[in-house]
Formats: sequence, C-alpha cells, structure tokens
Amino acid sequence: MSIREGFKLYEQLCKEGMAIDRVMYVIIVSVSASLGDLEKTKDVQIYITRNDITTDIFLSSNLVDIYAKNGSMKLAYSAFL
Repeated sequence: MSIREGFKLYEQLCKEGMAIDRVMYVIIVSVSASLGDLEKTKDVQIYITRNDITTDIFLSSNLVDIYAKNGSMKLAYSAFL
C-alpha cells in the first residue's frame, strides 16, 4: 500500500465514522508530512479538534514539526493549545 492509498483509507474511515485512536493520528500526521501536504495536515488537526480527541506529546510534536518545516509558526503554536 502506498502512502497516498493509506491516507485515502484514513479519509474513508473518517467518513464512515470509525473510531481512530491517538496512535493512528500520529501515523496519519506523519503520512501527511511525507506527502508534503500542509492542507491535509490542517484537515487532520481540525478533525482532531472538532471530535475532542485528546492529543499527547507525540501527536503535538508531529504537528509542530510539520507546521514549522512549512514556515507556519502560527499553526505550530496552535498545535499545543
């Protein structure tokens, strides 16, 4: 399975209302970073926030890393709020 196929599977799971845990979100954020897709990363963070998913240091660190690498310091800061 390619990275893009994996991300499409995640999107399908979200649409179907499947429960996704924090470990899966760490992987998904890493995948979106591999794709270099800042918009997908933003979408994942919005989904996490809207669904009251508790973040941990691993997930927050991945979000900060991706946003900082893309020069989005405001978004990097928001990942810890």
